[in-house]
Amino acid sequence: MKKDSNSGELVYSVPIGRATDNILLGNLGPNIPIRLHVIGDAAVDLKHEMGETGINGTEIKLNIDVKVNVQTIIPFATDVKEYSQTVSLLTGAYHMDVPQYYNGNGESSPPSIQLDGEEKKEKESTKKK
Repeated sequence: MKKDSNSGELVYSVPIGRATDNILLGNLGPNIPIRLHVIGDAAVDLKHEMGETGINGTEIKLNIDVKVNVQTIIPFATDVKEYSQTVSLLTGAYHMDVPQYYNGNGESSPPSIQLDGEEKKEKESTKKK
């Protein structure tokens, strides 16, 4: 396969036996040059995904979806193919501090014991009064 420097077309040489679908002369005979024209377009879409990790964390994924339509034109025939690919741009996790108390998304009742920090705050507030 060669590229024509004047027109930018692809030139491919095929034996005449293969061009006529003759099995006996498949690789024999003079080569016939065939000029290929390739036409295409691309569409790009940015997608993101977010998910939970642990008690107080978030996982973020950023991807690009690329779809390319390629049309190949040769004498007496044309064919369109679509190719798609997902390219990962970013994958990361964002973790915050774990809270002292976790009540399961607010579905359960608060704890019946006081946490260390709350006891100290109550003692200080009673001393001031």
